[in-house]
Amino acid sequence: MGDAVTQWKVFYHASTPGEGQFIQLPVEMSLDPSDHEVIVEPKRVAICGSDLHALTVYTGSEFVLGHEWTGVVKAVGNQVTSFRAGDVVTSATTIGCGICEYCLEGEEQLCLNPERLGAGMQQGALSSGLKVPMNFLLKLKDHEIDSGVLLEPLAVAQETINLLEKNSLQIPSRKILIIGAGGIGLLEAWLLKKLGAQVSILEIDQERLAFARSHGFDAYRFEFALMDKAFKEAFDIVIDAAGSLNGQKEACRYLSYFGKKRFTAIVVGKYPEGTQLPFSCMQKKQASYIWQASLSRGTLQKTYELYGDSLAELASWVLHAPLPLSGINNACLLAKNKVCPPRVYITI
Repeated sequence: MGDAVTQWKVFYHASTPGEGQFIQLPVEMSLDPSDHEVIVEPKRVAICGSDLHALTVYTGSEFVLGHEWTGVVKAVGNQVTSFRAGDVVTSATTIGCGICEYCLEGEEQLCLNPERLGAGMQQGALSSGLKVPMNFLLKLKDHEIDSGVLLEPLAVAQETINLLEKNSLQIPSRKILIIGAGGIGLLEAWLLKKLGAQVSILEIDQERLAFARSHGFDAYRFEFALMDKAFKEAFDIVIDAAGSLNGQKEACRYLSYFGKKRFTAIVVGKYPEGTQLPFSCMQKKQASYIWQASLSRGTLQKTYELYGDSLAELASWVLHAPLPLSGINNACLLAKNKVCPPRVYITI
């Protein structure tokens, strides 16, 4: 291995949950990859609800954000043949160990010993360099350096489809309710409509509600839906894309209200430890709850193969205008305040 050189990372320091600050610090890092590694220089990093959730619970000084990202390859290991310097790439969030039963089945999001980019560890894309095993990278087209940051959240929507199909649930003509009109909720709605579902969205924020409607979605005020009998027990599938941070009053508590008997709920949103669920209602309806975790590199590639040609069109209305690295605090504030378009991202 070559000598270490001075690089940098943007660390999040917090002694109290939710009251931290970002600090750019020098770090020593070798730019000489091992045989199967690729050195990537991140160029774009998006801020999502998972990031905001992490910032509300994390304490410490070693957290580097960044799991929705694109970058440019700087160097490759001796055994790497699929990538070369200058390639535009991204990756899935989870880097699996490669040897546990889940990794061997291509389900590295369930890995028993994973490394997760931007998830409370020092390996995140808000940095001058990443070392990524070649098997977890995905090559993009050069012009997708910006729109490519949407591939991971779009793959989250594809993972929802995967989970429904694994449970023998067909999408066409199904009545599906999505709670939350942030980036994930809108991408879920876009994909499900494309597949023939009857999709409705609930949102509590007036600006996001108007934004969803302006882009052709049937969107309704969350509070009004709770008072409208037309929404009660009306949906085959209910997707929680809000979690506890988007003002939906912990949406997971209300999924049973909107679902039919034997409905299926997909929980994508993040929740803190100790969140209460209405188990009695769930049991009476014989509801099926599916808890969506991260996603595999295979799902990322499948999403790119199916919808890569749509990234530019999606970016035109989902991506917010980019902010510089020095604006990271403002980027998080904009995301927290539910700015529209909803996906805020940083240029490095």
